[in-house]
Amino acid sequence: SRMFGKLFIARTQVNLHSDILDEPDFLWDNDNWEDTYSKMGEYLDIKDRVYLLNKRADLIRELLDVIENQLQLVDKKKSASRETALIVLLAVLLGVVVIIGSIAV
Repeated sequence: SRMFGKLFIARTQVNLHSDILDEPDFLWDNDNWEDTYSKMGEYLDIKDRVYLLNKRADLIRELLDVIENQLQLVDKKKSASRETALIVLLAVLLGVVVIIGSIAV
């Protein structure tokens, strides 16, 4: 769950806190820089890079889901093994009690 939190924080920083896809307030006052800013964004492929980061974050999220599900399955198998061992021990204990009881009579 800690990894899910880190992944969520990383996505939040890219998509919400960085404002990388928004035009800065500076351009509202200086229209002559808007074209330069747009061209720079296109040259650096900012939108494509953000899209790629989000797709990779989705892939990591799916991988973490698979790992978490596998760990839950392993825990269930261990739990089933423990239950089986407990039942066997109780059966052995019951058998010992019956044998000791029949000897005492």
